[in-house]
Amino acid sequence: MDKTSTIVLISCVKQKQRGRCAAKDLYVSPWFKKAWAYAKAQHPDRIFILSAKHGLLDPEKYVCFYDEALPTTKTPRQHWACSVLEMLKRTGVDLQGDRIIILAAKKYREFLECHLTNSEVPMRHKKIGEQLAWLKQQTEYPTSTA
Repeated sequence: MDKTSTIVLISCVKQKQRGRCAAKDLYVSPWFKKAWAYAKAQHPDRIFILSAKHGLLDPEKYVCFYDEALPTTKTPRQHWACSVLEMLKRTGVDLQGDRIIILAAKKYREFLECHLTNSEVPMRHKKIGEQLAWLKQQTEYPTSTA
């Protein structure tokens, strides 16, 4: 019997440090730092960053500063999502079997979710300020459920 893995996907953010560093250190906004802490607290098998420029990023991969956002139009975002799904498959993620927690805005997840059978979006209906408050609460006073 195959083991179901827990995977966390965190979207990139606009606020980045300059230079070249590990992807997990590139994004410096309070939201990203709290999302990263929440992701780690879930004890996942893997964490990936959803990058507008790179698609799916291994947090340990070294990357350079970039200033790129997902397009606002549907078709380019669909192509981006297809690329991310292929990258997930190449890393061994089971799109139908693995538990996938998505910490990302709708524009990052809307064309991914329909291909992920066992996905969770714990902040789905929260605005950015509510997300920050929720992440802070989850990381400062963790509960046994997500």
